[in-house]
Amino acid sequence: MTIFIRPRLYWIPAALPFLRLGDTVFPKEIPLKRMSGTKAGLLRSWRSRLTRSNQVRSETATYFSQRLPLRLAHGPSHPYLRLPILVATPNERERLYSRSQECGLGLSLAYPTPINEIPEIRVAFNGKRFPSARRVAESLLTIPTHHWLSEKDKRAIAELCRDLPVA
Repeated sequence: MTIFIRPRLYWIPAALPFLRLGDTVFPKEIPLKRMSGTKAGLLRSWRSRLTRSNQVRSETATYFSQRLPLRLAHGPSHPYLRLPILVATPNERERLYSRSQECGLGLSLAYPTPINEIPEIRVAFNGKRFPSARRVAESLLTIPTHHWLSEKDKRAIAELCRDLPVA
C-alpha cells in the first residue's frame, strides 16, 4: 500500500472519498489494547528508519528553502513532516493546489477552517472569532518532504511554486 504514498500515485487514494484523506477526525474514545506480534515486528529498527526519514525531510526542506521564497519558523534544516507555505490569497492557494492535483505533486490543503469552527469543539470557543486563524486556514498549503519524493517531483514542485506570491 505504500506505493500510493508516492506523489505520482497519491491521487488514487485521494480520489476515494470513503478514505477521508485530509479530514481531521476527533475520536471521542480511543480503546487501548495489546499490540499484535505482527505490528510489533513492523516496529523493528524503527529508530534507524526514523533517523533516516528525518534526515531526508531536512534535506528536502533545505532544497525547497533554497529555491522558493519561504519564511520557515524552524529554519530550513528542520525535519518538517509537511513543509508549510502561506500564499497571498485563497485564490492563489486553490490555483496551486489544483495544479498540484493535476500533476500528482502531493501539495495538500492543511486546515479547512479555523479551530473555533470545528463542529466537535466549537462550543469551547463561545462564539469567539480568530481572524488570524482564518487567514492561515485560507492561505496554508503544505509540500511533501518524505523520501518517496523524486528529484523530478522536487523540481516540478519548485517550478510550480517558483513565483509564489508569499503571504
